[in-house]
Amino acid sequence: MKVLQVIHSFPPYFSSGSELYTYNITRELSKSMNVYIFHRIPKGERKEYEILLDRIKGLNIFKVNYNWLEYFVLNDFSEKNNKIDEIFRSILDKIKPDVVHFQHLIQLSISMINEAKKRNIPIVFTLHDYWLICPQIQLFYLEHKICRCYSREGCRGCIYWNMNYKSNMMKFVRKLKRVIPGLKYPVNGRYRLLRQILDYIIQSFMDKPTYQKIISRRNENISKVFSSVDLFISPSVFLKKKITGSKLFSNKIIHSKYGISLPLSYKKNKKTNKNINIGFRGQLIFHKGVHVLIRAFKRIKDPNVVLKIYGGVPNYGDFHGDYSYEELLKNLADGSNVRFLGPYFYDNINKILDDIDLLVVPSIWYENCPITILESFANRTPVIASNIGGIPELVKHRVNGLLFKPGDSVDLYNKINYVCENPEVIGEFSNNISGVKTIEENAEELKKIYKNLIEGKF
Repeated sequence: MKVLQVIHSFPPYFSSGSELYTYNITRELSKSMNVYIFHRIPKGERKEYEILLDRIKGLNIFKVNYNWLEYFVLNDFSEKNNKIDEIFRSILDKIKPDVVHFQHLIQLSISMINEAKKRNIPIVFTLHDYWLICPQIQLFYLEHKICRCYSREGCRGCIYWNMNYKSNMMKFVRKLKRVIPGLKYPVNGRYRLLRQILDYIIQSFMDKPTYQKIISRRNENISKVFSSVDLFISPSVFLKKKITGSKLFSNKIIHSKYGISLPLSYKKNKKTNKNINIGFRGQLIFHKGVHVLIRAFKRIKDPNVVLKIYGGVPNYGDFHGDYSYEELLKNLADGSNVRFLGPYFYDNINKILDDIDLLVVPSIWYENCPITILESFANRTPVIASNIGGIPELVKHRVNGLLFKPGDSVDLYNKINYVCENPEVIGEFSNNISGVKTIEENAEELKKIYKNLIEGKF
């Protein structure tokens, strides 16, 4: 069987949740079938739309260099790119896959689905976030707060942001980078006043019918193209309900958690002293809520308790993440027992998990199925996490961890302090951890899905 996996990025270029999951599942699938990868790379020094071929650990990889040089936000609301489609057509005709599994299409082209459909190739699409119903991807309004009215009035402000500030700033910074090497893309806090001014000006010139037309066009394009997908996979029940609640593809979605490649460890079954290492793993971006964690942790006065933050500001190629947010976090943590340990390689995850007694996931957005939680559970490391999105499907309060009110640093402090004063619960929570799906089990599930699709049984 030949399977083509499509993802917007892939290690080592970018290693967030969906990229790492795709890397691990494709490596496992490649043990019993021919697996091909198609993904975008951001290499400014290379020719735009250049195709590069690679082979890494048994995976045949097609990489297209795309730096948004033709970035038009109005079109990107529906993510259609004719040149990407043309490249994808040639790859389909070259390898003739039995199944195409789309992991994500942001920064690529939704019409790639049409190209597979024209060739009667079965199509699977894994839902890693809310991109189908939210142009901002995370149902997070202007990077500041949860959006509760997607595809209606709430989209107006995000359209202002995407249509004007974001696209114009990208073009402006791209030109400046030719003059000032190393310039970072300013999407950070020190530019928020500028955003507010621009938003106010834009609102004065954009009437209601205009943004409603944009929203309607995006929804129509998404609905039309994605109706060709044979099966959607949602790693969380919460995400599945959000998508079906939007009346999109409700009869085509199944729930299946991510599989984890780490072996299940049984060594964390006791905690007899008060030397507690608390850990955070992930990108230093606002919606991950690291500022909430640091504010909570600063209330802890026990010198034997340490907060270790593993991760850094994401790098998107020509455009970088929010360095002022990292600066804010370090200023918040000043004088406390917080250690910033920087980015890490995926191969070091076991070592990191062995070094911490408790993981904290302080997200303030609707998390889907955080792989960091699954990996911690595979290592029998308990978790304190926000009671939001798909997290409560994994973290059971006072069973394998604790839940706190999202964004509430006082509530988070109370939960951390409870563990500090009762360290024996770490062992109790650890012993209650169960039900972690392995990457091998996940691969077997997918192979059955692919087989059934090929045989027309779905």
